Amino acid sequence: MTYCIGMRLDAGLVFLSDSRTNAGVDQVGTFRKMSVFENPGDRTMVLMTAGNLSISQSIRQLVSDHVDAKGNSIWTAANMYEAARILGEAVRTVYHRDAKSLSEFGIDFNVSLIFGGQIKGSVAVCSRFILLVIS
Repeated sequence: MTYCIGMRLDAGLVFLSDSRTNAGVDQVGTFRKMSVFENPGDRTMVLMTAGNLSISQSIRQLVSDHVDAKGNSIWTAANMYEAARILGEAVRTVYHRDAKSLSEFGIDFNVSLIFGGQIKGSVAVCSRFILLVIS
């Protein structure tokens, strides 16, 4: 079980997450489930993940590194809507790359995301995405 909370308040955004992972009764570990993408004075974005850890890590890395053919990335997105579309593209990329292989081993493509933040000159946003593909 993962706990992630994102709230938009009058005073700003609040993001909270736990760090516990559980791969069975005897295998409990920790892993940071919150990633902060920040360029001080310009943008702060937070991605919190739950679900399959390999899927979550792949999505996070693609979001961080992604630059499309037009040079768009979360670092150049004009607003949070564009940043969320880049996140969606990362999810689709990981799905198309990994879902079939995971399914062959009986593993569902399962990830939940909370994404929010603010880009200079735009409104602060906090959105939740739940993605579960059962093969």
